[in-house]
Amino acid sequence: MVGGVARGRTSRRRWWGSNRSRRADTEGCSMTRTLILAAHGGGDESDANAVLRKTAKQVAEQIGFDVGLAAFRLGEPLWRDALRTTAGDLAVVVPVMTSEGYFHGLLAEEVQAAGLAVPARFSLTAPLGTHADIATLAGDRLRALIGAYDLDPQRTVAVVCGHGTPRHPESRRATVMLALRLARQKRCVSCIPAYLDEDLHIEDAPRRLRGYDLVVLPFLIGGAYHATSDIPQRLGLSAKEADSAESPSGLAAARLDDRWIVCDEAIGRLPGIERIIAALAVEGLSEGAGFEDSPPPPRGVLADGDNHRVRLGTRRSRLAMWQAAHVAERLRERGVDAEIVALETSGDRDLTRAIAALDGDAPFTDDLDEALRRGEVDLAVHSLKDVPLALSSEFDLPAILPRGAPGESVVSRDGRRLADLPAGAVVGTSSPRRAAQLLSLRGDLVPVVMRGPVDDRVRQVRQGQFDAAILATAGLVRLGLEHEIAESLSLDEFLPAPGQGALVVQVRRADERVTRLIRALDDAPTRAAVTAELAFLAAFEKLEGVAAAAWATMAAGLRMRARLIALDGRILWDGVVRGDEPEEVAASAIRDASRALAHASLATGVHA
Repeated sequence: MVGGVARGRTSRRRWWGSNRSRRADTEGCSMTRTLILAAHGGGDESDANAVLRKTAKQVAEQIGFDVGLAAFRLGEPLWRDALRTTAGDLAVVVPVMTSEGYFHGLLAEEVQAAGLAVPARFSLTAPLGTHADIATLAGDRLRALIGAYDLDPQRTVAVVCGHGTPRHPESRRATVMLALRLARQKRCVSCIPAYLDEDLHIEDAPRRLRGYDLVVLPFLIGGAYHATSDIPQRLGLSAKEADSAESPSGLAAARLDDRWIVCDEAIGRLPGIERIIAALAVEGLSEGAGFEDSPPPPRGVLADGDNHRVRLGTRRSRLAMWQAAHVAERLRERGVDAEIVALETSGDRDLTRAIAALDGDAPFTDDLDEALRRGEVDLAVHSLKDVPLALSSEFDLPAILPRGAPGESVVSRDGRRLADLPAGAVVGTSSPRRAAQLLSLRGDLVPVVMRGPVDDRVRQVRQGQFDAAILATAGLVRLGLEHEIAESLSLDEFLPAPGQGALVVQVRRADERVTRLIRALDDAPTRAAVTAELAFLAAFEKLEGVAAAAWATMAAGLRMRARLIALDGRILWDGVVRGDEPEEVAASAIRDASRALAHASLATGVHA
């Protein structure tokens, strides 16, 4: 059995199956072509399933396919049955899905298996939700809804609500990309992503976006239950409004707290979606022309046929190994085999001194930098807050992954919260920023230097060496130590280190091959947030006796809360700034903080 691999203009398309030579077309022989629209389906999607069956037949007829049918993971016929009973020479499979996520992966396995089992040739196109015209369709709908409800575009935020799932990052990424494309159309003041199963949860969007009218666009293809019931209920909507021919309206809308909340129907149910399905089907058919057949790609080989294996450098701690494994899995999902290479850094070897007293500017990345220089590893995974601000010009950071929990947690010997610790309690921390904020909240506590990996610090508290410790929430969660958390500190009350909770991948700037592979892991909202935070830190990093903290989020633009704290616990400046670009937000915060420092005669020589 042989197959071929074709790469489209923007998305991957794969070919598997019997070697019905392309000469059948060029010599004028007829080929039977089948169009299969593959969706998830389900018991609550019976109407959507029926619509998709009708769409498959209509689109197939319009673009010259002989057969058009729909198949479902949950519904009749099942993917497997439809694929393995395909008659004819060629079948183009269009995933009626939002992303190359978990279920798309299952479908790809079914298509590949069918290509080896039946005498037909199969083409799997990119998912419907990744097509560039989806943003155009959604943008036109957004404009219509703003007009129908007479909303002020400068006081309206669009919310793209995807499903989201911890099982696969592409679900989240596709939602983020659609939100970014809509934001670039500038049809309203901002456009943000939200999710059913991940943070930012859709029910939290109204609270985060007080004062703005909201237009919610469910980024779902079928989504009958979620779009018509689940999302409106989470938003607090009960009144239903039907669409009319004269004025396109949302499926559910109401005025709540003196602003409109409009929830549209699923994007996959909008007029015009059939045109995009047809375009994918035609592209899936035409992209196969001109490609000679070759064996189907084994696991670990990218769709363009180049065999990629990368060596991923990391520290040896449990947390660092978790981070490396997380990145390696994201790469393997994209067909890249990643070998983890564990190294020890100077910060790992010296556990006696405070981190601020360690030699060099990068005690937790220095040996990994050297391994990159020598070519012993192809990339390195770091906690972003460990990477020096002045990165060597020979390196680049092509990917910052979606951020974990950015905040801080208290781990205490007897489960007490911070406010319940007795006066004089010894609290372990390796960070001057944490110690300063601790003293600001509880000047009667005693911060003491604590070193070692996260799991060892928890052990030190349990063994009575400290009454409590302040640790990054993300590290505890990633190691499965959530049960050790006595209290998660409020982000406004106890600001984190700039970049905290984010993972970054470092490569050699000259290595274009690895850079190209890694760039697909980058998360644009996280990059924007941490760029603002780190720019703020850079302005004050060298200022003696002062610690900087910052936390930025994407919601109706970029919002950052930042703080300068004297090491004795005095708050020197605390403020919230907003803007559209990270550099703009950081510059505003730096200007305001510098003025406050100058007024207090504490910032000689510091410039915004």
